This record gives sequence, structure tokens and C-alpha cells, in this order.
Amino acid sequence: MPSNLRHRLTTAAAKLREPGTPDPAALADAAEAIDEALAPNGWSKLRRTEPTAVSKLSPNKPIHMDRSVRTHLHQAADAKGVVLSHLGEEGLRKFIDGEFTPERPQRAATNPEERDSVTLNVALDKDLRDQADARGKELKEAGELDWAPKTAQIVKAYLLHVLPMPKAKKAKGK
Repeated sequence: MPSNLRHRLTTAAAKLREPGTPDPAALADAAEAIDEALAPNGWSKLRRTEPTAVSKLSPNKPIHMDRSVRTHLHQAADAKGVVLSHLGEEGLRKFIDGEFTPERPQRAATNPEERDSVTLNVALDKDLRDQADARGKELKEAGELDWAPKTAQIVKAYLLHVLPMPKAKKAKGK
């Protein structure tokens, strides 16, 4: 049976404040802690107190692309019920482990002012990003690649590998 965690926590906070419960001061403090977690940005406060959270916070990584590509990625991820950040981290791990190698990106042929370029922000673990960037440099220095893939290039290529753009349909009779 699905439960609404927010409702359950709100009910618990109210019950903890009811008269006749043992140690009212401690229970009131617990109720306030629950209220604080439920308040706007409460989850962020709670997450920052986690011992490993400070070193493991996943800062956003901006990835530049055409608007149509970003729209497609969002829609495809929603349709499949996946999170782009999770797929991005999966791609970085596969790159580090040698299971995925992105193709070298092609430079845009059009004038940048004529393109509809936007940014896709994905939260990626900083340690994983650093490892992927280092692996890209290693592959170039070892001569296995003629370029050093960077985090944004790896993630974009992997997202499009897992969530490919639909093929353009040719008109009949042409």
C-alpha cells in the first residue's frame, strides 16, 4: 500500500505534541525536527548533515546542446522513468571501466548565433567526474584516443547512446 511520507511525518509531529506523552521536552524537540525537515529546503538541510554528504554532494554539470536535443532527452527520460543524472553517472562509470567510449564530437557547422543552444544541468558526483576526466587524459596520452574526452562530452554521448534521437522520416515520393 503506497504511503504519503509527508502526511505520515506531519501526523507523527502532531501526535508527539499530544499531552500525556513521556518527556514532553524531548518529544517537542523531535516534533520540531520533523517540522524542520518538512519545511521548504528541509531535505537540503538534512542532507548537509549527513557525514559523507559534504564530500559526495553532486554539483550540477552544465552540458551545452541544441534545444531539440535537450527536449528529447527530458521527454525520453520521463517516458522510460529514468533520471538523467543517474544515467550520466552510469555513463561516467562505464567510461572509466572501459565499457563505453564516446565518439569525438563534431564541431557545429552553423554560426553559433544562429543555433538554438541551451544548457542541460545534470548533478554528477565530483569524484566520478574527476576520475572520468583523468581517464580521458590517460587514454589520449597512451595513444588509445586522439582526443581527451571530458565529463560533459562523455555524459552527452552516453545519454544519446541510451536515449537516441529518433530517426528523421523521409517524405513519400522523394
